[in-house]
Amino acid sequence: MKAILKVTFFMVLALGTVQSIEAQLLNKLKKKAEKKVEKAIDSKPDTQTDTQTDIHQKSIDTMPQKSKNQDPTTNNDGCKAVASYVKSIDQKIQKVEEAINDKATLKPDRLRYTLKLAKDERDKIAKSYPECDMSDINTRIVNAEKFISEFVGSLSPFKPGSYQTSSSYFTEVTLDNFDSNGLANTMDISFKTLKGKIYKGIISYPGSTSPTPEKIEGKINAVNGLKLTAYKQEDNIIIEFYYSGDFAGVIFIGNKDKNTLRKEVLDFEIPGSESNGMYLGEVQQKEAGRIVLSKTDNLVHDNKGPFDLNEFTIGDKLYSRTFYKQIKPLVEILQVEGYWAKKNNHDVRVVNEFYLDGQLVATYEEGPFYDEQKKEVNSWTSVRKPIFLLTDDSMEEKFMEYVLKNNLPSKKYEFELKKYVHSADSNYDEDDKVFVATTGPITFNITDDGLSKLCATDFGPPKGAINNDSETKTLLTVLRKYAKAQGWPETFTNTVSNKTPWTKVYDVFNRYTHSKCSAIFRTEYPLEDGRKSYGVISAMFYKYPNGSIEVFGMSGQHYIPRTCR
Repeated sequence: MKAILKVTFFMVLALGTVQSIEAQLLNKLKKKAEKKVEKAIDSKPDTQTDTQTDIHQKSIDTMPQKSKNQDPTTNNDGCKAVASYVKSIDQKIQKVEEAINDKATLKPDRLRYTLKLAKDERDKIAKSYPECDMSDINTRIVNAEKFISEFVGSLSPFKPGSYQTSSSYFTEVTLDNFDSNGLANTMDISFKTLKGKIYKGIISYPGSTSPTPEKIEGKINAVNGLKLTAYKQEDNIIIEFYYSGDFAGVIFIGNKDKNTLRKEVLDFEIPGSESNGMYLGEVQQKEAGRIVLSKTDNLVHDNKGPFDLNEFTIGDKLYSRTFYKQIKPLVEILQVEGYWAKKNNHDVRVVNEFYLDGQLVATYEEGPFYDEQKKEVNSWTSVRKPIFLLTDDSMEEKFMEYVLKNNLPSKKYEFELKKYVHSADSNYDEDDKVFVATTGPITFNITDDGLSKLCATDFGPPKGAINNDSETKTLLTVLRKYAKAQGWPETFTNTVSNKTPWTKVYDVFNRYTHSKCSAIFRTEYPLEDGRKSYGVISAMFYKYPNGSIEVFGMSGQHYIPRTCR
């Protein structure tokens, strides 16, 4: 019996020893896991790894869970069961607080990560042990987050906010959301247009760069190939645009009024400018922004004026010289206005607007410019060219068409020609244009004598014999029936000219199919006030073997002066 008791005693003793050893091993494993978490925090690189996240998560998962039936009163201090985790949180926050005092080595991304670990553990405790008072910890976390945010903000190369601009296209530029994540320092930039469209972009430089670079590069997200460079100059921020390394535009932004910024940007020296500059000196300064007219082609470099033609009559041949408002080439005018315009971009266009009595009546667009003409875009600061050549392919063609189409009465009118430049870049609408010059209001006379001068020009009726034979009358009858069936408003007078003889047409098998001929007919168009305007139109006719005649097509329609009808 004694032997049995001895065996039992030793078995109980051995079992107790095993349980004690097992408990010690569990405690060692727990401490080892905590040290791994601390080690992961201390040695964390700029970017978080999955391994570190796993270690942290496992540490949280080992946190003791309160039993559903546990009596809260058994935890008098509320945090006793998770004291080691509270201590771990405290240590993490302390690391952040200590780092804050050493700004020279402060790395915001690492501190954010350390705080994240602390917040994860705090949230786990708050969920399982709400009675654990962590108000002091919460306050310290909030203060640390606030300091990190303020510190990161102090690293920003530019003060966040919305700025006034020198650009006539971009009315506002906003810089915001600077961030430093260890790999890169970034800041959002956005450009707001006059119509409310917003282009978003980003500027950035490597996180390892110290000190902050003088010029910071960036891009606009929605515009392929467009880069930008931003930098401070005195109390302005200057933003330069580049396409494939070539300068393409500039904007000054700041807290000044727009007029001041616009004046300052005009002094910006465009890289690689081909401008001939003020080659007319004081004359060009005096006439800047003006289109001067002359009845003779004497507007050359050595002609210093006076440029005082302020009245002309329809039928006059005129010449012009345009002195740009900004004494720069057209492409550079676009660039200093903040538009994106490449130096060798052939899509730069010039818009000419014709006004009568203050009403826009016609628009003529020049460009794109190629070969020698591109000098007008890239280097000329003024341009000399004819304005009223009295041909139907000249700059004033649409203006003359308006005058003749409406058969304007003979009297004096207020005439003005305005000139603009715009970029045909797909990012811009056609009305995104920059004013460069105007004639100002001048007197325009319409007289019957002046209209008669047009009869021998492209704006008059075609030259050719009048046809009045029976065959011509047959064509006229066919055309009138055709026009009526089509619902055309114009009517056809009895005047027909330039009739061609019937020409036989054969198919590929040399079989006769029909005959064709054409003629030019005079037309009359009703106007709203009961008057008429006049014109000409060419018609093509087919005559088939059975003798029937049909209108095949119409072309060459244009208006002519009433004195030429």
